[in-house]
Amino acid sequence: MNIIKRNAPIFIIGLVTAITFVVIIFASQGKYKPPSLKPVSEDLLITDHTYVKGPKDASVTLVEFGDFECSACQTFYPIVNYILENNANELKFAYRHFPLPQHKYARKVAEASQIAGESGKFWEYYDLVYKQQNLSEEDLIKYAKALGLDTDKFTSDLRNGTFASIINSDVKDGNKLGINSTPTFYLNGKKMVLKTTKDLIDQVEAEILRLKPPKTTESTPSGTDRTIDTAKKPDVSNKVLEITYTKDGFNPKEPDAASGQLVRWKNITDKEITIVETIKKFSEFEIGIKIAPNGIYEFRITKNKLWTYKELETGNFGSIFII
Repeated sequence: MNIIKRNAPIFIIGLVTAITFVVIIFASQGKYKPPSLKPVSEDLLITDHTYVKGPKDASVTLVEFGDFECSACQTFYPIVNYILENNANELKFAYRHFPLPQHKYARKVAEASQIAGESGKFWEYYDLVYKQQNLSEEDLIKYAKALGLDTDKFTSDLRNGTFASIINSDVKDGNKLGINSTPTFYLNGKKMVLKTTKDLIDQVEAEILRLKPPKTTESTPSGTDRTIDTAKKPDVSNKVLEITYTKDGFNPKEPDAASGQLVRWKNITDKEITIVETIKKFSEFEIGIKIAPNGIYEFRITKNKLWTYKELETGNFGSIFII
C-alpha cells in the first residue's frame, strides 16, 4: 500500500494518458472519411511511348497496366478485345507495362513488345503473346519471325535491353499511382474496382452510354418515328454450335450464338479436359465440366452478351457472344 501511495501521481498520470489516447482514437474514427477516387491526368496514364488503339477523339479512354505473364491479365485479354470490337467508335484503349517482380519472363516480354512496336507490330505481338503464353527468349524470337520482323535486330535489341528504359518508365508511373497488382484499369482517368471480368464490360459500357449523344430518329413513310440502329448483328444461323478442343485450344475460339442454341464441345485430345467459366453465367460450369478423351458435352445456352471460359489445366480460353 505504501508503494501505491508513493507512486500515486505516476499511476494517475498513466491513467489519464491512456484515457486520452482512447478518446483520440474514437474521435479520429468518427471523423475519418475514405479518400475519394479522383481522376488521374491522362499525361500520367498515356505517354509518348504508350501504344493506343481506337479513335483519338473517343469519349471514353480505358488504360490497362498489365503484365504479359500474369494469368489474371490473360483472363481479361479476351474481355478487353470484346469491349473494343463492340465499341470501336466510342472507345480508346492504351496498354502500359507493369511487369511484376515475381514473374520470370514478364519484363523481357514487355521489352519484346516494344521492339515489335518500333516496326509497327505492337498490337500483333501483344495478341500473339497473350494467346500463346510461351514466353522464353526462343519463343519471343519465334513470334517476331512470324510477324515478319528483322529477327537479327530483334534479338540484338532484346538481349541488349534497348527498350528497358521504357519498361522502367511505365513501372515508375505505376508506382506513383500506387499500383501493386495486375491488371489495373483506369476508365476516363478513374481507377476501376473490379470483382469479376463482367464488371469491366458493364462499367465501360455504362460510361459509354452515359457520354453517348442521344440516338437520332427518322420518319418512316407512315409518319412514325423509328430509331436508327446500326449495330452489327452477328451471324447465328447454325442451330448447333460445334466447338472442338485440340492440343492448341478451342476451335472456333470466339464464335457467336443465339440464346437457346445448343453448343457441342468435342474433346479430340488424348487427355481429359475440364471447362470452367471465367464470366459467371451458368452454374454448371462453376466447378467445371469434365470431358473425356474423344468425349462430347452438349449444353443449351441462355442469357445474353459475352460468356468466357477456359480449360482448367492448360488455361486455354474460349468465348461465346450470345444474342
